[in-house]
Amino acid sequence: TAAADATTRLDQRMKELTEALKPHPNVPAGVKTTVANLTKQVTELRTAIAGSGQGFGGGGGGGTQPLRNRINGLKSEVIGSQSLPTAVQSTSVETLQKQLSDLVGQVNTVITSTLPGLYKQMTESNIFPGVGEPITLVRPEGTAPPR
Repeated sequence: TAAADATTRLDQRMKELTEALKPHPNVPAGVKTTVANLTKQVTELRTAIAGSGQGFGGGGGGGTQPLRNRINGLKSEVIGSQSLPTAVQSTSVETLQKQLSDLVGQVNTVITSTLPGLYKQMTESNIFPGVGEPITLVRPEGTAPPR
């Protein structure tokens, strides 16, 4: 799902930002705190939506299943039945839609507001996180790059 993919990418980005701070011995406490808090928030969002990332997306420890699993389970129940959805299933659809909407709103706030604010803080502290390594062109073996 798009929400699970977005939180997985955000989780990876937070790991990259944490690594980007390591070469800087004098990172302001505010930047460190923001990175730590945002990392925790992104991890909680990813776990709520997609699971812990350990195993098959389970919630871990027998707690509440991730939203993706609950949606897929309900979908399977409804599709697998030859009758109309039950009252419980209909109520579950409404509940899951609200939970998904709330979580997507939180993810979008991180993407559109919180993360750009962190980038601004880092830039003001002369910390410029990388955007990734450039991709090298794949050439047939034995050929030289153009000059």
